[in-house]
Amino acid sequence: DSLPATKRKSQSTIAKSVVPFRRLIPHGSLPLIAAALPENLQHKLEDAICIVHYVWRSGMPKKESHQFFPIHFDTLRKVISRDHCGELLRCLKKHGIIECDEFYTKGVHSKGYRIGAALRALAAENPKPFCFLVTNRRLHKAIAAHKQETQRRIRMWKKVDKKLLRFLEDVQIDEIEAYEVLAGLEAESAAYGYRVLDELAHREIVYKHGKTNRRYTTVTGLHRGIRALITVDGERLPELDVVNCQMLVLAVLLMEFQKEESLPWIVDLCLRLSKDLENPESEWLSGLGRKEEKRKGEREKREGLHTTPEKSQVVNLKRQEVTDIVNACSSMSKLAADEVADFRAVSEAGQFYETVWSVNNNEPLEGETRDKFKVQVYKYVLYGKPANTSEITDAFAARFPKVHEIILMLKRCGYQVMARLMQYLESEIMIDGAAALFLEKCPNEPILTIHDSLKVPERCLPVAAECVVNAWGKRGVVPKLSVKRAKV
Repeated sequence: DSLPATKRKSQSTIAKSVVPFRRLIPHGSLPLIAAALPENLQHKLEDAICIVHYVWRSGMPKKESHQFFPIHFDTLRKVISRDHCGELLRCLKKHGIIECDEFYTKGVHSKGYRIGAALRALAAENPKPFCFLVTNRRLHKAIAAHKQETQRRIRMWKKVDKKLLRFLEDVQIDEIEAYEVLAGLEAESAAYGYRVLDELAHREIVYKHGKTNRRYTTVTGLHRGIRALITVDGERLPELDVVNCQMLVLAVLLMEFQKEESLPWIVDLCLRLSKDLENPESEWLSGLGRKEEKRKGEREKREGLHTTPEKSQVVNLKRQEVTDIVNACSSMSKLAADEVADFRAVSEAGQFYETVWSVNNNEPLEGETRDKFKVQVYKYVLYGKPANTSEITDAFAARFPKVHEIILMLKRCGYQVMARLMQYLESEIMIDGAAALFLEKCPNEPILTIHDSLKVPERCLPVAAECVVNAWGKRGVVPKLSVKRAKV
């Protein structure tokens, strides 16, 4: 207080030579955020904007801003003042700027959050985010420190990750063509696309490891129409895709069950991937607590409409329980060796979805119908709760009965474990296998990974295809490949 006003101002704002960090919020939301803060917290407006930015951004990759997502405020408090983080959060919730489902999940150490209805309406009206520049010196230093910690973790990565990040930093997208694609998308998908374009324009690159060893980058969540516009050094990169990749991963897993030496690491992996699941055995698997029925139960309890809700608690599976499940899957896979071989052959030919579709339908499967059917197979066969069934489940069970039994058996470890286990294997084959091999053969050629596909220059497609085939071949599978290029 004893300092002159000009002195205080110079200490509270960043220097002109420093490039300010940017926080993205829905267009038109700034007055609403400011109005939500009482007079004694108006000087913390930039902190409040950071909270809204963090909540909105967490929902963006899923392209479903109406759903609740876990927000780890322990991480947020590293940036925002600890003394005011809770108070700001309460003000924002009270005025509907952000919403909370008030359901704390022990496994992920967080409640579920989303932006409020007013902000969702603004985002739907204008998907392009508003860019707010952080000028507060304390906040700027905290964000910079957090980014330095992230960079420190990056230095501990594998060599393949460091090389992939190097090429990711050279990515460019033609904004004019990208805006034409975004104009035809739904608001939530478009908002995520605008955010990525903004990050690329300011060279804010995202590259992180998921729990299942998947790599999530700036480009993995982009719409396929925008991904096709990606260039590195002015050259567009076609996408080398593995046809029926998820089914091939399942075929690999089924064949691993037939090898006695593979069972111990499958048990270890299932135990690690099921650590944050809730009541895995008793509820056939409620998962991370983010499901709608759990939130509904909590709301009914608070409103007095529901008096005997089941308590949600994380139960760690015992090694013997998982071992018994894996051994049962192994025995079934060995007994059904012929069916597993048939399943692998159909998947290698890229005809899995057509084969299951033909059980109940005579017309050909193509176009949008195929895309929708593929999503339904994931929901009702591979990755959904065992209780969620449809005619697609029955068709799959009729065509591959023993494989279906193995899937149900493995889901006793947790229905999410099925998805996580397959994502782990996919990442091991495509990134630690195919991408790493490509980088050995072509160390100076750009490569981007998008889960089950690789983006490389046109001249490198034969080498990349050879690397992919070799990586899958080590697992006993010969994949069918396709190449996706931008429409000229």
